[in-house]
Formats: sequence, C-alpha cells, structure tokens
Amino acid sequence: MPQNLTLTLARDLRFVWRLINRSYQTAGSTHMASRARIVRGFSIAILLSLALPLARLTGQTDPPPQWYCAIDVGAINRNRFVYGQVNTECTYNCPSWYDPWTWAYGDSHMWGGWSVDSDFGPRHTDWQYLGWNDGYNTYCPAERLYPAEWNSCYSASLPGQSSEFNWPPGVWTQQMSASEQGYGSEERLLGAIEPYDSNGDGQADAGGCQPYDGFQMAYANSFMDVYETDPLGDDYVTTLTLPYMTVTLSCPDYSRCVATSSQWYPTNSNGITSTEVQLRVSAGYVTSR
Repeated sequence: MPQNLTLTLARDLRFVWRLINRSYQTAGSTHMASRARIVRGFSIAILLSLALPLARLTGQTDPPPQWYCAIDVGAINRNRFVYGQVNTECTYNCPSWYDPWTWAYGDSHMWGGWSVDSDFGPRHTDWQYLGWNDGYNTYCPAERLYPAEWNSCYSASLPGQSSEFNWPPGVWTQQMSASEQGYGSEERLLGAIEPYDSNGDGQADAGGCQPYDGFQMAYANSFMDVYETDPLGDDYVTTLTLPYMTVTLSCPDYSRCVATSSQWYPTNSNGITSTEVQLRVSAGYVTSR
C-alpha cells in the first residue's frame, strides 16, 4: 500500500476512535440523555469507521488518465458538377444593398454561393462547395461574384440563352468546378495504451500511436447537405452521400502519425449535383485526457 495512503487511513481511524470515545463519555456523564441520542452517536461512529477507510480505498482520488492517439482528419471535394434543375435564386431583381467589406449583396437574381452541412462540420463559407463564376453578375452588373458562385436559377437560364445567363465557356449542358476545396474537419480519438519503454534504454518507444501504423480508419454513411447561401436565409439544394470511405494511417513511432490521404471517392449521382471526396490526415499525436 502506498505510504501516503497508509498515513491517510491512520488519520481516519484516529478520528473515528475519538468519536467512539466521545460517545462513551456522553453516555456515562449525561444521565438524562435519551436512549435514541446514545444509539445515534454509536451509529454515526460505526458508519464513519466503515465509510472513511473504504472511501480512501475505492477511488475518492482522481482516476488515471485515458490515453489516445488523436487524429486530425479533413474532408476535401473536387470536380463538382451541377447538371440538374436548381431554382433557389430566381428573384428577378437586383439587390438594394451590399456589404462593401465582403462585396456581399442581398438576394440577387440567378447567382449563388453554395456551402454544406456534413459529418465533418456545419456550413460556414461558400468555399465549401465552390462554384465556377468569380466575375460579375451580368444580370446585376454592380455585383461581384466572390467567392465563385453557381448559376442557381435553371428555369431562367437554359443553355444557349443570351449572355447574361452564363454557363461555363463551351459547356452548355452542365456547370463544373474542378478545384480542390476543404469542407470540414474533425479530431478522432483512438484508444491507446500509455507509451512505454520496450527495450530497457530508458526511453518510451512503444504504445501510443505506433500500433495504429497501417490501420484503416473508416467513415460509413458520410453525407453533405448542400445549401445555396444568402444573408436573408439559406436554401436547401440536395443531399450527397458516400456509403463508405477509409484512410490508412501512417504512424512511424509511438508519439505521432504523419500526413496521409485516401483515394478519391465519388458521391452518389442524384440528378442535381455530384462531387468527389478525399480524406486527408494532417497529423496524429499521442495524448492523455
């Protein structure tokens, strides 16, 4: 038994013994004391004699830390295609106000930035599902489209119509944006054992993240809820799903994992939009919490 715990138990027992003695003295010197008070005094002393040492032995101290291999993983999309009917930005007017710091206008005709809610985080920026047109709104020439936006009023901008209903140059059947864009990230905690010295040289060299070298970290039923975003309220477009993705970890020693990426996974094709997704591990490290 650790010395500090032995000393603590000894102090507890001395405290309980004093209570028992005091109960005896009370019983002997107080002739008018009721039997209930005497019994109560003995009962308290007996309960404390059992409870205090037991509490010391059964965990009234901080629990030991839990060890983890913490993995920072992000989700990237590319080759975003829009080929279905999207009619979320059909106001047929130009906005009456804008924010000069961000060039952001109120609802305006046809063009809109898109973002996503996903299992990697909430929607927060139009870079999450980046469009292709980063010029000016030809319907509302004062409006700068930044970041790049999508044609979001298909019913008024069929392929082949006049120039204010722009589609990507030379492509009159679908919209497409190829760049790689992050849309969310998370920290995943993998249970680990405390790092230890396996060869007796006085330095930790095993445990921690090292057992996860070559481990395939899986994501099942991943999703993206796509929205056309506006200052006055976002409009739901569609939901994309990815049934199963994995990324293989590379953890050269107990203390860390290094950057690695998965293959590209196509989302379901739902008649409106589709994209490809890659998982990227930026870092991994051993930690206790």
